[in-house]
Amino acid sequence: MTTFLMAPSGTLALPWGGDERGAAAGAGEQPPELVLRARRGDEAAWAEIFDQHYVKLFRFFRARVATSETAEDLASETLLQAFRSISLSQGAD
Repeated sequence: MTTFLMAPSGTLALPWGGDERGAAAGAGEQPPELVLRARRGDEAAWAEIFDQHYVKLFRFFRARVATSETAEDLASETLLQAFRSISLSQGAD
């Protein structure tokens, strides 16, 4: 399962090892093709990212919080942060 976590610096840690500023974990690492498509503005890629991750995120949060509504909010906010991160790193490829 892919998860998006907040790094100690307050940035969003992305699943391929970078962060929302586009800083990669290692030299030469590239984000998945789906993310590259999303960076180029491909709406189908955005939808696919959402579809791949929302239910997993919801279930992750639902197991840890008191209400479904809170889990929905957390899953949505996590994906929103990921979308922002992807958008911010458009010049990184």
